[in-house]
Amino acid sequence: MLLCVLGRVTAAHGGFVSNTASYQSITVTNYDCSGASVALDETTTAPVGISFYSANNTFAYSWNTGTSSASCRSVVIRLRDGLSRELLFRMQ
Repeated sequence: MLLCVLGRVTAAHGGFVSNTASYQSITVTNYDCSGASVALDETTTAPVGISFYSANNTFAYSWNTGTSSASCRSVVIRLRDGLSRELLFRMQ
């Protein structure tokens, strides 16, 4: 399954980060999940990788989750300035 993770990154000066080179790494790992989840029904046909859409200052990371649909994944996004964010996904 191909998913698209969308987001905006605010720079220190208050504007938006608009350069895909600002991303140092994006790491996807499995994790043992439990608890509540929010159902999403979003897929994409965009090419795998990262891109930037200047019309709405949004980064898009298209991610191929593989063939295992019933699992939990952690996506850690690290920027070159040291900032990192973790997103948790439960595939069902």
